[in-house]
Amino acid sequence: MRTGPSGLPVVRVVPRYMEHKGGTKFYEAIGIEFNGVTRVVRRWGPMEVFKKRDAGPDIKVDTLNGGTTAWNGVEAVVAEKTKSSKGYNTVTVKHGFHRAMTDAGYDLEADEFLTKLVDHYGAARAEHIKSMWADLEDIDLSNAVLEAADDVPAPKKPVEIERGDAWGAW
Repeated sequence: MRTGPSGLPVVRVVPRYMEHKGGTKFYEAIGIEFNGVTRVVRRWGPMEVFKKRDAGPDIKVDTLNGGTTAWNGVEAVVAEKTKSSKGYNTVTVKHGFHRAMTDAGYDLEADEFLTKLVDHYGAARAEHIKSMWADLEDIDLSNAVLEAADDVPAPKKPVEIERGDAWGAW
C-alpha cells in the first residue's frame, strides 16, 4: 500500500465531468484506486443537483477488472457518453473532486480523501462508497464528516410575517 508524506495510505482519484448539449443534465465519473482495487463512481442528474450533497439519483459504483487503472475506467465512460448519439461534452469544473483547468488524476492521503468524499457526495453516499474498500473501513470517517459539515451553512429560520389584529377577521 502506498503512503503519503504523513504516513497515511494514498488514494488515486481521476475525476471527469460532462454536461448534456441541452444544458439541463450532467454526468460524472470518478475513478478511485486504493490498495490495488479500482472502482468508478458514476453520478448523473439534472444540473441543479450537481453541487447538492445526497441529492439526485443514486450513484452507481463499478468495480474494474484487475490491472485496469482508474484513468482507463473513467476514459471508457467518457468515450461512451461523448458519442454524438449520447449528447454529452466534457467540461472542466471546480467542485469537490473536480479541479479546474485539469483532467489529470491526482493522489490524496486517506484522511483528505475521506473528507472530500463526504463533501462531494454527502455522508450517506460517502459511507456506501467507503464500505467497498475493507481497508478504508479501518479509517475513522467521523472527523471527515464533522469537517465537511462545518462548511454547510445552518438552515435559516422562517421569518414570521406581521399580520396585525385584523388578520383572519373576514
